[in-house]
Amino acid sequence: MSDNTDPRLSRSHIIHAARAAQIGLNLQAVAGGRPYIAARLSRLPFESDASWSGRNTVKGDQGRIDRAFLVNYASRIAAKINQIC
Repeated sequence: MSDNTDPRLSRSHIIHAARAAQIGLNLQAVAGGRPYIAARLSRLPFESDASWSGRNTVKGDQGRIDRAFLVNYASRIAAKINQIC
Protein backbone atom coordinates (compact mmCIF):
# COMPACT_ATOMS: atom_id res chain seq x y z
CA MET A 1 0.00 0.00 0.00
CA SER A 2 1.45 3.37 -0.97
CA ASP A 3 1.42 6.53 1.11
CA ASN A 4 -1.15 9.11 0.10
CA THR A 5 0.52 12.44 -0.62
CA ASP A 6 -2.63 14.40 -1.39
CA PRO A 7 -2.12 17.83 0.29
CA ARG A 8 -5.88 18.21 0.85
CA LEU A 9 -5.78 15.42 3.43
CA SER A 10 -3.18 17.16 5.57
CA ARG A 11 -4.82 20.60 5.73
CA SER A 12 -5.98 21.88 9.09
CA HIS A 13 -9.11 23.91 9.64
CA ILE A 14 -8.44 27.65 9.81
CA ILE A 15 -9.99 27.95 13.29
CA HIS A 16 -8.04 24.96 14.62
CA ALA A 17 -4.81 26.36 13.17
CA ALA A 18 -5.39 29.75 14.80
CA ARG A 19 -6.23 28.19 18.18
CA ALA A 20 -3.62 25.42 18.17
CA ALA A 21 -1.57 26.95 21.01
CA GLN A 22 -4.65 27.50 23.21
CA ILE A 23 -5.97 24.00 22.47
CA GLY A 24 -2.60 22.62 23.57
CA LEU A 25 -2.81 24.55 26.85
CA ASN A 26 -6.39 23.35 27.36
CA LEU A 27 -5.32 19.73 26.93
CA GLN A 28 -2.49 20.28 29.42
CA ALA A 29 -4.99 21.81 31.88
CA VAL A 30 -7.21 18.73 31.64
CA ALA A 31 -4.19 16.47 32.25
CA GLY A 32 -2.89 18.75 35.01
CA GLY A 33 0.44 18.26 36.74
CA ARG A 34 3.90 19.68 36.19
CA PRO A 35 3.72 20.16 32.39
CA TYR A 36 0.74 22.51 32.79
CA ILE A 37 2.37 24.42 35.64
CA ALA A 38 5.60 24.78 33.66
CA ALA A 39 3.65 26.08 30.66
CA ARG A 40 1.54 28.60 32.59
CA LEU A 41 3.67 29.82 35.53
CA SER A 42 5.82 32.80 34.68
CA ARG A 43 8.62 34.43 36.56
CA LEU A 44 7.90 37.88 37.92
CA PRO A 45 10.14 40.69 36.62
CA PHE A 46 11.45 41.57 40.08
CA GLU A 47 11.79 37.98 41.33
CA SER A 48 15.25 36.84 42.38
CA ASP A 49 16.86 33.57 41.33
CA ALA A 50 16.60 32.27 44.89
CA SER A 51 12.88 33.04 45.03
CA TRP A 52 12.17 31.43 41.65
CA SER A 53 14.31 28.29 41.77
CA GLY A 54 15.38 28.07 45.42
CA ARG A 55 18.80 28.18 47.00
CA ASN A 56 20.94 25.13 46.35
CA THR A 57 23.00 25.79 49.47
CA VAL A 58 20.09 25.13 51.85
CA LYS A 59 18.78 21.57 51.84
CA GLY A 60 15.02 21.41 51.35
CA ASP A 61 14.73 25.00 50.15
CA GLN A 62 12.46 25.09 47.14
CA GLY A 63 11.70 27.95 44.84
CA ARG A 64 8.30 29.16 43.79
CA ILE A 65 8.32 27.00 40.67
CA ASP A 66 8.72 23.85 42.81
CA ARG A 67 6.09 24.92 45.37
CA ALA A 68 3.43 25.68 42.75
CA PHE A 69 0.52 23.25 42.65
CA LEU A 70 -2.73 22.84 40.80
CA VAL A 71 -6.13 21.85 42.10
CA ASN A 72 -7.28 20.41 38.80
CA TYR A 73 -10.84 21.69 38.47
CA ALA A 74 -10.58 21.64 34.65
CA SER A 75 -10.19 17.88 34.67
CA ARG A 76 -13.18 17.46 36.99
CA ILE A 77 -15.35 19.71 34.82
CA ALA A 78 -14.34 17.89 31.63
CA ALA A 79 -15.10 14.51 33.26
CA LYS A 80 -18.58 15.71 34.31
CA ILE A 81 -19.34 17.07 30.84
CA ASN A 82 -18.25 13.76 29.31
CA GLN A 83 -20.52 11.86 31.74
CA ILE A 84 -23.52 13.94 30.69
CA CYS A 85 -22.91 13.66 26.94
